[in-house]
Amino acid sequence: MSISNLFSMPLDNVMPDMSAHEPTNIIYTGVAGTGKTYRLLQIAKQYTDYLPKTENEDLLEQLLQGLSWREVLCLVFLDLRAEQQDLLKVREIIDHPFFMTKAAQNSRDKNLDSTAWLELRRHSPTNSQTVSFDNRASQAYFDKDNSGSWYLLPESMVLLEDLSQQLAEFQQAQRDNQANQNQNIAQQRFSMVSFHQAYGYEEFVEGIRPVMSGTAQANNSHSNQNQMSYAVQDGAFLKLCQRAARNPQQRYAMLIDEINRANVSRVFGELLSLIEPDKRADKPNAMTVSLAYSGRAFSVPANVDIYATMNTQDHSLAPLDMALRRRFRFMDCPPQPDLLSIIYDSNNIDTGLSDDSEAAMIDLSKLLIGLNRRIVQTLGIEAQLGHAFYSPSLS
Repeated sequence: MSISNLFSMPLDNVMPDMSAHEPTNIIYTGVAGTGKTYRLLQIAKQYTDYLPKTENEDLLEQLLQGLSWREVLCLVFLDLRAEQQDLLKVREIIDHPFFMTKAAQNSRDKNLDSTAWLELRRHSPTNSQTVSFDNRASQAYFDKDNSGSWYLLPESMVLLEDLSQQLAEFQQAQRDNQANQNQNIAQQRFSMVSFHQAYGYEEFVEGIRPVMSGTAQANNSHSNQNQMSYAVQDGAFLKLCQRAARNPQQRYAMLIDEINRANVSRVFGELLSLIEPDKRADKPNAMTVSLAYSGRAFSVPANVDIYATMNTQDHSLAPLDMALRRRFRFMDCPPQPDLLSIIYDSNNIDTGLSDDSEAAMIDLSKLLIGLNRRIVQTLGIEAQLGHAFYSPSLS
């Protein structure tokens, strides 16, 4: 390939086709400074929805739609835990906006305290010292201390990760409403991470991490004790897949910058096979695996696309190159000197040279082409300079 042809690829040729509905796996490759990360940022815009401002009441309606009374009670506890309020009386629960809104959705305005009492006792542990109930559910979430205040069982927190995520998204939407009262709200359908040498499966898929939680003391209703426990928590990719599974009509994107900075087989683990387009959920060769830490059955949704960048000057990923090429489409991002402009040397202009003098003018495009031609001849094509090395000089 000649140098002139090498620089002739337009930006549109390396951007994804958003009209396709099949899973997309693309790695943008090139030397440093060719705008690979910039392309990821442009792709991120295609996975961003700008929604009209929604009233907080409508956001709350959407949050609670389809949730059971037990899930609403859990949301109330999770919401007040953020305010360091772990112990709740039944009256505090039914006066909470979440509970009142759910009652309105169900056209209920009577016997609300009975509903709360029933759900709390039904989901209490069989070994509770303060709650007696015959028809308990199989999973416990709540218990009561000696003062009659209810609290979330610490061991139930791992079961409430999805609800916690929904609550966090609701609270973020409320903050966005407050900050952008006269503007449209951006809803991101992507997650972006940068790989590095210490990045692993625990950050990307799932891992055991410390959790600080306040637990009520049964013998003293006014005392809380912060305890550190360990729980399996979802990583960036797993969280994105869970969002995509809940919204199959929309496409979601995992954006990975510098994919070759980490040990890819260690980061993806058993998911390295699941990301192949024909092995996604609901595809002909769909695969499901048990996750390493939680043991949950998992498959990658078909509406998740993966885009990554890779610096071809780094050969640390050579052993995995063939494995990646089976699962990703590689797109070259060569230097683009045509994006550079002409600058003028103010020192030469001050000495009396005319503005159109070649001594006062520097054509950065020709400079980059000349430098890279010499570099390719002496050091090879992967030693080239990207056009971004000269972009700070642009005015």
